[in-house]
Amino acid sequence: QMQQGHSYPNVFAYNSIISAYEKSGHWQHALHLFRMMSFMQVFPTVVSYNSMITACAKGGEWQRALHFFQSMRQQKLSPNVVSFSAAMSALESLWQEALSLFPTMLAARVTPDVVSCNTLISSCEKGKAWEKAIQLFQHMMVSKLRPNLVSCNTIISSCHKGWQWQQALWTFQKMLDWKLLPNLVTYSSLISSLETHGEWQLAVHFLNTCNANSKMFPDVIIYNATISSCAAV
Repeated sequence: QMQQGHSYPNVFAYNSIISAYEKSGHWQHALHLFRMMSFMQVFPTVVSYNSMITACAKGGEWQRALHFFQSMRQQKLSPNVVSFSAAMSALESLWQEALSLFPTMLAARVTPDVVSCNTLISSCEKGKAWEKAIQLFQHMMVSKLRPNLVSCNTIISSCHKGWQWQQALWTFQKMLDWKLLPNLVTYSSLISSLETHGEWQLAVHFLNTCNANSKMFPDVIIYNATISSCAAV
């Protein structure tokens, strides 16, 4: 309609529509519109690229997402923290590739935020690279980035997969120090970690703590993990 009325969309209009497609999960439509920008001699901005990287990431198109991320520099655009976070999210199932973006981020003088760190920690957790996950967690603390509930839950889960129950327990204690409220995901991962090492007394203690919270109702996984830890005695 804008073209028929000889009023052509500018970069802000394109960015708004691409962002809408990204949020609704229509990466193909976003890609078509992005390509139209070049035809209409509208130059994409960092916002344009960020939306495309995110759209492709949500669509499971990590190769396309990485292509857009790399194309930014070719167009002499500087990726920001959103760009890096989106690219890391696209590579979440490939933890080594995702992690390789971290030094690039620091070299570009882009300061990591909680979202980008959480994305990398999640990637390492999925790849069972618990040591790398803990290193990132420690980097957050040294950098005075306060980990949130997602950060801590992912670390505890990573420790469970890596058979590091003491590290999981330490992380849980840090949560309490930071006044973060554990949820069912927290207790499930923590108790499962204790179960794998037969720490039944601690498992029962945390089950009771979970039960004492009127807003939480332990699920089958938590009860089974606690029972299993006791059965190992």
